[in-house]
Amino acid sequence: MAEGQSETSQQLIYREAFDKGAGNWKVGRDKEDGSYNQNVLGKRGEGLPLGWSARGGRSGGFCYSESPWYFDSNHGEFMWFYMVLVGPAGEAWAPYGKDFRNARLHITLRGRNLDLKGSRLYLWIQGNRGPHVREIYNPGDPFVNWALTSQPVEQELLDGQWHDVTLTLYDDEDKWSQMGLLNRGLPRKIIVEQSLTFATGTLSYLLNAHHHNLGFILGGVDPNDPPSGRVDVDEISISRGCFETASP
Repeated sequence: MAEGQSETSQQLIYREAFDKGAGNWKVGRDKEDGSYNQNVLGKRGEGLPLGWSARGGRSGGFCYSESPWYFDSNHGEFMWFYMVLVGPAGEAWAPYGKDFRNARLHITLRGRNLDLKGSRLYLWIQGNRGPHVREIYNPGDPFVNWALTSQPVEQELLDGQWHDVTLTLYDDEDKWSQMGLLNRGLPRKIIVEQSLTFATGTLSYLLNAHHHNLGFILGGVDPNDPPSGRVDVDEISISRGCFETASP
């Protein structure tokens, strides 16, 4: 700790306790006319409201996401995954325009009859790439996607009990993985819309108030042997550490 600084305090940026509903959090599900990419199984998807219970959580109400989930194959260079938790987006997202660099996300969750089949839960974030050279295939400022693969959630989902998990949104690209983007899916000719190097150098800009939303994906999915069950969430909060100057 530097001279003249006191212990770190926390600035709360966002908190959702799910006491009155799912709070605009969604789950990816198959939907014939959905806006999500058509996957390799020929299904489109959409973010639909999470399930919710007024009681039974650690501190009251809680929401839940249960299988079957929408299978996202549009990031196949990165990994195949399910869209388990999708946060509110854009200006509907309460901490929209806030600095997330090195913030801490706290989530209280549990697995219910959850068979992961080798998959893991990862925090995922997307947002604007920022000023960059004009590109032939990606004009304008397309979203980039990052997954916090250095901090997977797995063991906490196995015993059916509530667990508190804290993830740090490090401003360090070595602790994240670029998710890339494929167009037209894998059965046909693959066109790489965003490669796994497309987002290099963008994470700090994205975390610093240029994120569109975030959520959790269940990654490393084998569509021939998919995970199943339910993920319950009692609370999600985001805070930033800040030093207070000590009195001389």
